[in-house]
Amino acid sequence: MESHTQHVLKVPVDKVQHDLEEISIQVQRDLQDLVAELQFSLEEKTEQCQPKLEEENEQVQHQLDETTTWIETEMEKMVSHILYDLNVPADQFEHDLEDILIQIQRDLESSLEEKAEHIKFNLDESAAEVQPELEENAALIQSELGIKPTTPHCELLEQTKFHHFISLENFVLHKVLGKGSFGKDNLCFVMEYINGGDLFFHIEDKGRFDLVSTQFYAAEMTCGLQFLHRHGVIYRDLKLENVMLDRDGHIKIVDFGLSKDNMLGDKRALSFCGSEHYIAPEIFQGQHYFSPVDWWAFGVVIFEMLTGESPFYGADRDELCMSVCMDIPQYPNWINQESNDLLVKLLEKDPNHRLGTVGNIREHPFFKSIDWTKLEKRELEPPFKPKMVDYNDFRYFDKEFLKETPKMSQGDSSYIGPMDQSVFADFSFINSKLFSTY
Repeated sequence: MESHTQHVLKVPVDKVQHDLEEISIQVQRDLQDLVAELQFSLEEKTEQCQPKLEEENEQVQHQLDETTTWIETEMEKMVSHILYDLNVPADQFEHDLEDILIQIQRDLESSLEEKAEHIKFNLDESAAEVQPELEENAALIQSELGIKPTTPHCELLEQTKFHHFISLENFVLHKVLGKGSFGKDNLCFVMEYINGGDLFFHIEDKGRFDLVSTQFYAAEMTCGLQFLHRHGVIYRDLKLENVMLDRDGHIKIVDFGLSKDNMLGDKRALSFCGSEHYIAPEIFQGQHYFSPVDWWAFGVVIFEMLTGESPFYGADRDELCMSVCMDIPQYPNWINQESNDLLVKLLEKDPNHRLGTVGNIREHPFFKSIDWTKLEKRELEPPFKPKMVDYNDFRYFDKEFLKETPKMSQGDSSYIGPMDQSVFADFSFINSKLFSTY
């Protein structure tokens, strides 16, 4: 036993360490090989399971879609039953709901405007209290520096006095741009007063227009659009609400807030704008566009005048977009051949082949009864003349608009100040302080 122990103890330590290192290295290699085999096996099994997982995922998604559709259908049935029990037409229910939402929005806007007016009034009061002190300090400084106030400066001080209440006495009217006016304390551009109502109002009243009325209004709109296009302007918001009748029954195209000028030659626009039911396919598709978008909207307007309905429908913007870009309008069989042909050529999906852009729209058979020379001179008798007692007759305006309280808008001096004031050089009244900086 003793000799064996002595023999074991005689084994060199470095030999043992060497053996242990080799064993450790071998174990690490074996472990790495095992991990690699497991990883490969896992990847192989994952690849095998992937199609099955995707298939199961598609099945779950399909079941989810079916369930969602079923829930929506059941909800629609429940709403229909409720409306039936209450004896309320579905379209009336939607209309009432829209009215409620509109009223809520107006109430909120009115509340916010009142708060803004209250804040503005308080600011004006504070400014009015400080104003005399500022003028006194300015006079003292000018006196110490030996500076005498100039006449323009005195006029400017007079113009910038604060007024808590705006009345006609606060305004000095200066004729500008034909039918515009400026106020002493507020810049006001007074546009032509047109109280014959818009075409949307008259369509709602009549249901639709007869052929003669449609031809007349369409012909006058054609003159207006061609004038704009000749001068490099695309209108981009032609719709029934933006076509009004004057006292004599002639049309006036109004609201140029979305118009774009300098669109001559190869110039193109890309902005998404317009009223949804009148937007051309190329705008929905995000393409560059130019004047043909107006002729598309013109086609929609004529369709609405003749039928009292829109040629395209959709529950939301996406559905309406698909309808405009993909659907062929259903033309009633009671409209004549000339009207049908005109609509087909105006509602052409390809803007480069759309009537108005190609061909002479005035020569189309739809307008065969129109004397264009007399029309442009306003010598043709309109088919309808608004019946008004006087200029204060508002019968052709929606009563909702008449309930609104007129208020002065608040200008942003930080925006107006840096503008190029030279564009106002020919105006009959300008702010000399701003113009002198040019």
